[in-house]
Amino acid sequence: MGIAGSQPEAKNAGFDLPALDLPFHGQADGGINIPSLIPLDLIVRSPFQNRFRVDEEEVELLAQDIRRDGLRNPATVRPLPDGHYELVSGQTRVEAFRVLARTEIPAFVRPMGDAEAARGAVLDNFFHRDLEDYEIYKGLKTLMDCGIASSLGQLASLTPWGKTHVFRFMSFGKLPQAAMDILAESAGLVSAKVAGEFAKLTIDGMPTELVTEALRLAVKGRLDPHKSAKWAESKWRKEAKAATPVPFGKRAVVLPSGRLVCTVSRTTKGLAVAGEKGAQVDWDALEADMAEWLSLRLAGEDADVTRPSSL
Repeated sequence: MGIAGSQPEAKNAGFDLPALDLPFHGQADGGINIPSLIPLDLIVRSPFQNRFRVDEEEVELLAQDIRRDGLRNPATVRPLPDGHYELVSGQTRVEAFRVLARTEIPAFVRPMGDAEAARGAVLDNFFHRDLEDYEIYKGLKTLMDCGIASSLGQLASLTPWGKTHVFRFMSFGKLPQAAMDILAESAGLVSAKVAGEFAKLTIDGMPTELVTEALRLAVKGRLDPHKSAKWAESKWRKEAKAATPVPFGKRAVVLPSGRLVCTVSRTTKGLAVAGEKGAQVDWDALEADMAEWLSLRLAGEDADVTRPSSL
């Protein structure tokens, strides 16, 4: 569920590596890099991997391609101190070799630091057609976190997207952590456009809990993910309206003669009676009459109370 037209065209049906310009420190023959055969059980997932899933159909197509023509582009790994190899690029290729029941895969072994490994893993993924918008955001964030890019403009220069798309992808970073946890399990739940709508609403004051609630409902199939931000906004505005206090009013108490004797107003603590200047009122008697009337009224009895004698 991505931005329309946001995915770049993959090369050779998505099986070729983009040029990552990573340093090579392995075998060489006449200036040509020679891959090594690496046992699959020694290859571990990259901590910088921003793809949450592998397309099974893509894996099967690649497995058929490898069975027929062999592997055109070796994977890239970096050696780890414990003897394992961290996968930098080639996640689909590794899965295809597992489907083919192979035990080893040709791979370039390239010692590199975290920034180089992050760049290689993320940029390799950016050339897959099936990345979800949230997965793209995670890759962009990795490039920022590792210091490979420090602005949207730099991200745009490294990736296949312009600044406008990059800005929209980064909207996911403005969502609450609980919402991010949901997306980590369901990366394709909402698009960057919807994430941007949620982000704007929270900036306008909508509680972040409504973002999480909307996404949970969408995961359960009880809410259209495309309309989840609209649902959250509608609920927020209804709740805000219901919580708005009714304006306090003031009622005048006027005798049949037309004389104003007091006013009754509603406050946050209840009712308040204020006598008019010069009004001849027996306030003690009025207090007793009101107490008696309220007692009858609140008890549910029929209190046909006329004007208190204290007036």
